Amino acid sequence: MNFLLFGSGLKMGRCLVIAVLYIFLMPRVGKAQLDTAFKLFPIPKKITAQPGVGMLHMPRHVYYADDIFPFKLSKEMSSLARVKRVVDGGIQLFLDSEMELPVNAEGYRIQIANNVIKIKAKERSGLFYGLQTIKQLIQDMKEHNIPIPACDILDYPDVSHRAVHIDLKHHLDDMPYYYSVIDRLAEIKVNAVILEFEDKLRYEHTPLIGADHAFSIDEFRALSDYAQERFVKISPLIQGLGHASFILKHPTYRSLREDPLSDWAFSPLDSGTYAILFNLYDEALKATPYGEYIHIGGDEVGQLGQSTLSKESGMSAFELQMYWLNKVSSYIISRGRVPIFWDDMVFKLKGLYETTYDDSMPIDSAKMHWVKSLKLLQDNIALFPKECIFMRWNYSTPWAYGNNRAIKWYRDNGLKIMGATAAQQVAPMMPRDQSNFKSIKAFAEIAKNSEMQHMLCTVWDDSSPHFETVWRGLYYFAAMNWNYVEIDSHTANISFLQRFYGLNYKDSVYTFQDKLEESLKFWDRALLERGHRYKFPNDTNETKILNIPLTMGDSNWSLSQKERLDNARKCVKLYEELRKEIRKSQNLALRNHFALQIFEQINELHVYPAHVLLLLERYDKANEDSTKLVVKKELSALLDEFESLRSSFSKIFYLQRLHNPIDYLLDSNFHQHLANGTQNDDWMFVFELMFIANLREWLQDQTP
Repeated sequence: MNFLLFGSGLKMGRCLVIAVLYIFLMPRVGKAQLDTAFKLFPIPKKITAQPGVGMLHMPRHVYYADDIFPFKLSKEMSSLARVKRVVDGGIQLFLDSEMELPVNAEGYRIQIANNVIKIKAKERSGLFYGLQTIKQLIQDMKEHNIPIPACDILDYPDVSHRAVHIDLKHHLDDMPYYYSVIDRLAEIKVNAVILEFEDKLRYEHTPLIGADHAFSIDEFRALSDYAQERFVKISPLIQGLGHASFILKHPTYRSLREDPLSDWAFSPLDSGTYAILFNLYDEALKATPYGEYIHIGGDEVGQLGQSTLSKESGMSAFELQMYWLNKVSSYIISRGRVPIFWDDMVFKLKGLYETTYDDSMPIDSAKMHWVKSLKLLQDNIALFPKECIFMRWNYSTPWAYGNNRAIKWYRDNGLKIMGATAAQQVAPMMPRDQSNFKSIKAFAEIAKNSEMQHMLCTVWDDSSPHFETVWRGLYYFAAMNWNYVEIDSHTANISFLQRFYGLNYKDSVYTFQDKLEESLKFWDRALLERGHRYKFPNDTNETKILNIPLTMGDSNWSLSQKERLDNARKCVKLYEELRKEIRKSQNLALRNHFALQIFEQINELHVYPAHVLLLLERYDKANEDSTKLVVKKELSALLDEFESLRSSFSKIFYLQRLHNPIDYLLDSNFHQHLANGTQNDDWMFVFELMFIANLREWLQDQTP
């Protein structure tokens, strides 16, 4: 029976019968429906099934009490007629400053009964987040073709500042895409964005620093306006002491380098450093008028003390680091913002950093490090700016002893702290390890238990994955930092699939992302004897392409590469499974089809090395020259196919992504970032291109 037709064409008598039956059944099925058919993500704090009728049909009206200014509603709700009185079949919004809620600003209460949805909150942001929960209920109602049970929902966040990092250092998407990103972040109750500009902001006073295709201050300000209307505050990240290659790569600013031979770090004692940075801060403020913070970077600076000024000062590396931090923090505070600082150098320069991430270090050993070095920190506590937020970042092992000990140390010394996890680290093409589920969950639990009120989820652009590949990790972050619950990866994935794609069928086919992430681990090293795909191969000592011996054909190569070839066979088999699963998902998904197109292209690309390797095995094991000749022709044809494969991949990948200008100036690539390896998009296929070139040369040298 189609409950969604109720109230729009059925006879009144039949409606009453249905309603009576529904009331009779509701006490038994309401809770079950709320637990199974409706997959709210983030999970609200408390959902209580109630007897009686809930919402039997799609809402038709919205009522704003006390002249509440209307919200920017999603597509699913924008067609609701606005009414001036409470009516049946509507959504009613009320502000109530006297209602009891643990969290004032973002908490809300929803009551669904008798074909009316009531949302109450103390502040507008609470009403907005209540509407996001209603949107999810309406989606599931429509897609499952069932009514929303009568229920009472009480909800509020564990963490008040739930931010997502958007890294622009190696690429830009077109501006409409960023608007869509803001929409989706708001839907999952993310309320802040840290936007890492680097050279993708068109700086007006230092135009040399902004790339030719950078967006203007006005364009980013318009995006900030749009985000603000959806309760998302955008704050900038302007890399400072280190990670300064986007500035120091230009000959004009070479004199500001701490190491004259490297564009990585500023000289902390050169007044010109601050003239540039303060100028960039001011322009970033204009582009993000609603932000509360300026993230100043400050991490991974291993070159301090090399410039003439630093040497002459007699200051230690720690003192130089903190001199810079205090100077930029004071300026940012004077501009009405709060500085945020990556905190790794604090612990690196005091011999404690390893304890903060190495979970294999025995706890007794980690504790001993802290016993030995704690005085070094305490003796320098006056150098730590009290107004600054120290960002304790750990993307893989937040359970490490030193990570938790560092959090406690900040608290004990009255310093402000923000935690940072990651939906994407440095992995090429897409995240790994179930979208980093374990570490995202673990840091969310730490935040909940320590009452940490600021959390960030980073999305690093080092290997420039498509943003569509990171949404699962962002959903996990958003859900667990709104309301941490003990949940396993399978259950979390089911909720994500229903929310993101509308895939609500209990079928193993929808584990395709886990399988693809796992298969990519073979692809990462399939064509390498040494090294890893996430680094651009400009260091031949660290990276070595798989060798093809001239003696190929006596089966010895196949024996030496047995494990690699066995994994290639597994990759091909899994590719076929994934191909079917992704296409089935494409046929059944109700939204976000573009993400599935991206995954489809990744699957097509990642199997290519496996096919090449298995053909080489056939050649190596062939007993007849005629067979070798056949395999050579197949290999040559497969090599010719790569350009077509690349073209298909890029066609989807660059639907909204912008290519760098032809004259774009690359920096020295100090960290060998994959996406910083070439002017064009060759970096994305660099290992295939190198191996194909070697293989073509090898084919020419062979005689049948």
